[in-house]
Amino acid sequence: MRTVRLMADFDPVLNDLLNNENNKIKYLSWKIQNELIHLLSSEVLNILANEVKRSKYYSIIVDSTQDITKIDQLSVILRYVVLNYETKSFEVKESFFGFFELENHGSKDYENLIYDVLDIQNCRGQGYDGAAVMSGAYSGVQQRISSTVSNAHYVHCCAHNLNLVICDAAKSTQVATNFFTTLQTIFNFFSSSCPRWASLAFGETHAKTIRLKSIKKSLSYSLGG
Repeated sequence: MRTVRLMADFDPVLNDLLNNENNKIKYLSWKIQNELIHLLSSEVLNILANEVKRSKYYSIIVDSTQDITKIDQLSVILRYVVLNYETKSFEVKESFFGFFELENHGSKDYENLIYDVLDIQNCRGQGYDGAAVMSGAYSGVQQRISSTVSNAHYVHCCAHNLNLVICDAAKSTQVATNFFTTLQTIFNFFSSSCPRWASLAFGETHAKTIRLKSIKKSLSYSLGG
């Protein structure tokens, strides 16, 4: 909205739309804004999809995490090569294709969601973390996809590998072990109590307010009704 109002200072049509009192319809509601964002994101996704289709083959990088509402979101990233025949050059690209809601967490559920999003027949590589549901040699996602597309080779995610190396390196010295153990203990102490967390995050004044508020069980529930 700030950008729109700034542009209105230099665009007479937009300026009239914003400032003309006789204009009741301005197309600036949150619904219209969300629709514009959706249209833009759809167009970007179409451009990326066409780019991948021209490249034909790709690798997938997939991971899931919970959002603020505790719903698992599966992030899908494609890695592919863009060829420029005029300059006889190529460019390796990684493009984010979106978050997709994941209702269940079995390897079959991951597999079905990937099949719904992608044409898996052109997949030539898979990159996941080391969790059994993803990397399992017998029923993990990588094995399920490999059994469908034999050329879709699995590679353990390099970022996760680096994380494991750093964790092992930190455990190799007692000083680092003591530091992270103390840090984890402090976190557990504060996170197990709302008033403690409030003291840490907002200060003692807000913490006192939180301590004064409590939720009581209903009479029927406490009596087993």
